[in-house]
Amino acid sequence: MPGSVPIHAQNSNEILDRHISAIGGKELINKVQTIIIKQKFISDNVETITLIYSKRPNFYRQEYYFKEATIIRSYNGKEAWMQKIFPDGSIQMPTILSPEKTKLLIEDLIYPLGNNLSSSPLNKEPFSYISRGIVNGRSVYILKSTGSNQVTETSFIDDKTYLEIRRIQSNAQNKQEREINYDDFRTTSGLKIPFHITESINSKIVMETKILDFIINNTVPVRWTPIFGQRSL
Repeated sequence: MPGSVPIHAQNSNEILDRHISAIGGKELINKVQTIIIKQKFISDNVETITLIYSKRPNFYRQEYYFKEATIIRSYNGKEAWMQKIFPDGSIQMPTILSPEKTKLLIEDLIYPLGNNLSSSPLNKEPFSYISRGIVNGRSVYILKSTGSNQVTETSFIDDKTYLEIRRIQSNAQNKQEREINYDDFRTTSGLKIPFHITESINSKIVMETKILDFIINNTVPVRWTPIFGQRSL
């Protein structure tokens, strides 16, 4: 955890308002209807290109391009599913994900798109200003959200840029701590986006993401439902 420094007299609402302004402002954020992200995804020494599609109000799709197959994970607002497409054109029958796996998928897909800090996406509870601290030599505001589901989210906001540079999710039930670090912020279509993201589970790095392209409000050229009956396996 970051080292302690004296508490600064500033409340949660002020910090959150400045955070929203730093990202691009509420008006611009509300105008975003679709997002397309192309990124390089590295996990377990395996590197692949991933495409993420998002469309309001709650459509998400992620495509992993491996040599063996393209893996599609998607949420169409009602249910989540996964499907593989192989190089020879054959298509695996889709798997409809359980409610628990659906929840995990939505969390995974939402994260690279940035977070609304008014409340936690995991426990739906508001963030409260706790203290100040230091992250990688940078002075930060620390905000925390704790829910009845034993999940606590802690957000670390740079006190100069007001950008979120770290988020920690702690689950008391399974004793797992997930840490996401954001850096290499760039302005894209007026929005401040972290182009480099690393994720650790219980202090072990499990994923690194490098964003290659970030496009908003373009037509999303994908389907939100799985493919049936086309050379399915």
